Amino acid sequence: MGLALVTGLVVALSFSATVFAQAGVGSARGTVTDAQGGTIAQAQVTITNVETGYSRTENTDANGNYGFQSLPIGRYNLSVTKEGFSNFQEKDIVLHVHDSLTLDAQLKVGTRTETVEVTASTTQVELANGELSGTVGGAQITELPLNGRSFAQLLLAVPGVEVDNGFSYDKKGLNGGADISVSGGASNANLFLVDGANNVDIGSNRTILIYPSLDSIQEFKIERNSYGAQFGGAGGGVISLVTKSGTNDFHGSAYYFGRNDVLDAKDPVLNAFNPTSKKNTIRRNDFGFSIGGPIKKDKIFFFVSEEWNRLIAEKVQSAHVPTPLQRTGDFSDAALYPSAASANTSGCLLKGGLVDPDPTNPGGAFTASPSTPGVIDVIPAGRLSVAGPTILNTYFLPTLPAGDPNYGCGTNWAKSLKQPTFYREDSFKGDINLTKTTTLMLKYTNDSWSFGPSAVGNTGWGADAGASQIQESWSQPGRIAVARLSKVFGASAVNDFQ
Repeated sequence: MGLALVTGLVVALSFSATVFAQAGVGSARGTVTDAQGGTIAQAQVTITNVETGYSRTENTDANGNYGFQSLPIGRYNLSVTKEGFSNFQEKDIVLHVHDSLTLDAQLKVGTRTETVEVTASTTQVELANGELSGTVGGAQITELPLNGRSFAQLLLAVPGVEVDNGFSYDKKGLNGGADISVSGGASNANLFLVDGANNVDIGSNRTILIYPSLDSIQEFKIERNSYGAQFGGAGGGVISLVTKSGTNDFHGSAYYFGRNDVLDAKDPVLNAFNPTSKKNTIRRNDFGFSIGGPIKKDKIFFFVSEEWNRLIAEKVQSAHVPTPLQRTGDFSDAALYPSAASANTSGCLLKGGLVDPDPTNPGGAFTASPSTPGVIDVIPAGRLSVAGPTILNTYFLPTLPAGDPNYGCGTNWAKSLKQPTFYREDSFKGDINLTKTTTLMLKYTNDSWSFGPSAVGNTGWGADAGASQIQESWSQPGRIAVARLSKVFGASAVNDFQ
């Protein structure tokens, strides 16, 4: 019994013929036939990655079938040979993440010196499963204009993906989030994968850990519905992103994107409540580079990318703040209406409407009567607390002129406050072909993100805005590390250890 259990565990850990889904790879399978449709056994099938030279070979079974599991995504050539038949070649096969391609081959009677060459269709038809999905890659990633270099904006390029509440497509870190609804699912039910690693912050289930640089992304797929049971952590959509790898040719990029407020108009709220202020400041500078290539041809490859985002932007805030008189207990500039009939809902008081909370006051208001000696709508100095004026003096002073109707009892303050955000990403990926049947992928990405200190001093009267705010400065590191060892056993078994 014990030996059987150990044997079962060894087999389970060593072989996984078709379960490759979360590793960010794909598969190809097919049937080899002759001109009459009969299957051909023991035909030699070889699939070769055009960019790296990595190849796999296996023979068809008794029914003419073959299959390659756990293939890195990319461009491939397929060749089939069999004694007594012409060679068959299919070129420029594009394998996307989680694809399961069907690549059948028909051999013609002839000699091996003859070759039948086929160019793959630009649209590969998925026959192995019924999932609904969409893939974004290539020119879409690098050439579509984006406000802020976040791949989250590109999620909306796939049908069935909608923006949910709180989606900030131009931001990263905790200020961003990936609040999307896939096929009507909840925004916190999505599964994000980067090179097979879970990229979801499990604390909130709506933010993601890293935002890979656009120049480091090869492609990503959004699986909307009918995906396999291997995605047990998803109740909405599955977003599988694969980053670029090095190839036998050196390739890279360097870029800079800038944005400022030169052609911007002044914010209308700021113009209304703070006419003398300048327009909002915005200084955005995004820059970085990527480079990849061979360390040893056909064997060892690297890809490195770094990106910096520097954003200094101002956000307009408006509020009702206490006037200089109100800070001393004098609310006469808020008591503008002589009667209830002339009052409105702006928050102003009736004259004589400042109520005395002292239950022994028969008039119930601060007036000039003998029972409450003082000035109407003015709290007597002796009734002021020591802490009250101190707290009120932490608020901003009104920016509206004193003669404005809103000065004492409406929105009387507006200001454009700076909110600096600094972001940097460092990413490295290495691919090693250890043997013809064993490969190793290593991936590490570090996002460092900081916000503040912001220039928020105080907010206005009422509700949660009634207390002063302390300036804040906080950061959020995000890291992903992946190591995947793939070993091919025989014709149909592959072990992926990740």
